[in-house]
Amino acid sequence: YFYLASCSITLWGLQLLAHSATAQTLRLAAATVVVNESAGTASVSVSVQGVLAAPATVQAVLVPGLSTATAGTDFTWAGPQTLTFPAGSTDPQVLTVPLTDDALAEPTEYFTLRLQNPSGATLAGFTETLVYLRDNDTPAPTASRALTLTHLGSYQNGAAGTNSAEIVVHDPATQRLYVA
Repeated sequence: YFYLASCSITLWGLQLLAHSATAQTLRLAAATVVVNESAGTASVSVSVQGVLAAPATVQAVLVPGLSTATAGTDFTWAGPQTLTFPAGSTDPQVLTVPLTDDALAEPTEYFTLRLQNPSGATLAGFTETLVYLRDNDTPAPTASRALTLTHLGSYQNGAAGTNSAEIVVHDPATQRLYVA
């Protein structure tokens, strides 16, 4: 879909016409959205590129299999949501996904949303977004100053003698890498 803008100029008795086409596209504003579990909602913005000559719609769906968060437990998603953009619109619309602030200490989880089935516009740019839910129930580790590092191996990321970092240990309990 394209929006045609035109203008005419009369110069020395000759009328010159100029036309330009602007694509009418819909896209997600970002490839990732990061939100704290305690925020209550995750907001995902869908933007318009160009001026819509006619109303446009697009469907937002949850992508099955591309998540570690669970619908109904970590967030609420009733099913596909349809966004409608009125003719002449250039304003973004926001999908609001309710979040569940549970009391479970868990790693950061995510789910994926996808735009599909556009009408009155085409999809361009980001059509999927990962929504990361940062847990707020994992306590910060207590400083103990009892850390012992054991050299496990080296990784050379450049020419000999120019290493800038070395992974020394991995703590499977906290999923942390210690780098020297």
